Amino acid sequence: MSANFSDSIAVVEKNLNVLVCTDCVLQIANGQNILATSMRDRGDLEGTRRVLLGNSRFLRLYGAKYNSKVLLVRGEDNKVQASNLDAAKWARNRKIMRQQQNSDAIQQGYDGTKR
Repeated sequence: MSANFSDSIAVVEKNLNVLVCTDCVLQIANGQNILATSMRDRGDLEGTRRVLLGNSRFLRLYGAKYNSKVLLVRGEDNKVQASNLDAAKWARNRKIMRQQQNSDAIQQGYDGTKR
């Protein structure tokens, strides 16, 4: 492996390792999702909603940039999670969020294989 440096954004963009960038975005977003879960556990529904919707935009932006299905799906997941924060839906939503967080933390694909 080697590293190269350039002042040219075009050169940098052309030489990006898309898989590595995708995994980095997923890990950043996973951290935000974990934060959102913690905020909701403390009762901050509006703060949780803001974090999840911001995370959804972040994931969809980079999902489109890197043509990544997993980022696009996680972006949609965060959007749905933001609408399931009330007490009646929280227990099930929290369980799904924690499962996704654990899966993403170990970079495990949908089919149980490593990405």
